Amino acid sequence: MRLCKPSVKPQTRDVEISSLSLELAASPVLDHSARAHNIRPLERDGLVEVVADEHDKRNRLVALTEAGWAKLNQSQPLWEEAQRRFERAFGEEKARAFRATLD
Repeated sequence: MRLCKPSVKPQTRDVEISSLSLELAASPVLDHSARAHNIRPLERDGLVEVVADEHDKRNRLVALTEAGWAKLNQSQPLWEEAQRRFERAFGEEKARAFRATLD
């Protein structure tokens, strides 16, 4: 599965989707079945849509639905606050060093 660009989204969302697409497809941490297992609940809850790739029917594409975009926008401030709290607790330099180990 890989994340696709929705056809009617603004350019900024396409950029986010493109970078996430590369992360999902290239992730060495999750194999295909694990990715599928993690995507199923999102699909069930209407946050993503999984469709066949027009260019290669063997591939499945994943796109955020309107509800998915709404949830992403709703969660963004919470994620940013969590990052600020992490940096306050560990210090900016240690937080940066920790994030570098995750890349």
